[in-house]
Amino acid sequence: EELRNKALSNPNALTEDERDILVCGVAKRNKSSGRHSFWRFHLVEDDKKLAGRVDVILYTQDDIKIQRHANYRLSHTFKEVKAERRENLRQQRIAERAAKMRAAQPRWLNHMSDAKLFRWGFVIFRTAYSEGTEQKWRTFQYAYTCNKNAQLNQGWKRASSLCSHHQPLFVSDSSLEGAGVDVLRQRFKIMREQNEIPAGIATDCFLIADLAALDEASITLRTKYQPKAPGEPDPWQFTVFIRAVNPDYDTSEGDLAGYEGEITIPLPKVFDWLYYCFLAKSEDWEARYNVVKGGPAEMMSPSSPYPAYRPGTEAANLSEILPP
Repeated sequence: EELRNKALSNPNALTEDERDILVCGVAKRNKSSGRHSFWRFHLVEDDKKLAGRVDVILYTQDDIKIQRHANYRLSHTFKEVKAERRENLRQQRIAERAAKMRAAQPRWLNHMSDAKLFRWGFVIFRTAYSEGTEQKWRTFQYAYTCNKNAQLNQGWKRASSLCSHHQPLFVSDSSLEGAGVDVLRQRFKIMREQNEIPAGIATDCFLIADLAALDEASITLRTKYQPKAPGEPDPWQFTVFIRAVNPDYDTSEGDLAGYEGEITIPLPKVFDWLYYCFLAKSEDWEARYNVVKGGPAEMMSPSSPYPAYRPGTEAANLSEILPP
């Protein structure tokens, strides 16, 4: 009765629960939406029917006015409140789905996404310009794109979001015909100093598309992997091998036998292991040289937490330096 009097005398003071009780008989939020009067909410079915008949007999103009006030309060005062509640629930569900997706994918992909790279990749120098190499250069670029798609869209399954942002900087300049590594290092450093390298493109490594790469007979759309016994040739089939160079290599430093500031790797490893080495700072150049020299590259499982040249070669402290 007190609630009825409040609805008649001061309807603007009704709370949302009070409005629901007057209109529907119960506080509807997270509860029943039945339309029985509040005082008979817990009655058994037969008593509810009897109470309903009594309600019809005793129904007055005040009841009509009370419900009108309560409904007005619902449609005006609480409209924005309910809309905000629905939006909060929607955002909560979106966040929950995003959290589930993040937990399900490899941690290196989360790290790459967290870096918000609008563009990522490498500078690639062409060093062969003799007759017939123009078509080979175009074929190489096409093969590069096909390898990228195969590795990121198919190999890692969940890395497709990174694929469109991988945009290397191809450098084709006839003055680089037959250029050696030292010449390319100087060219790269000039580009770096003059801010000619777009943000996201690696500044501590570049790739070389030399005549050997352009002549590679196995350039194809596929990156098929066939495991072989120890001691047999590299297990990567139907792919290009490419040279990755340390632009800051100093011949006067280091005593690692055989290391001359560059490594040669299967092209597909450019798109995960090589780039991520620099982003995560998980390996230095000598470590890369040792792992490449130690044997053929292996395909990574789509569920592996981090890319590596061979499974099991991830840096031991990688989980400590990267976000979860």
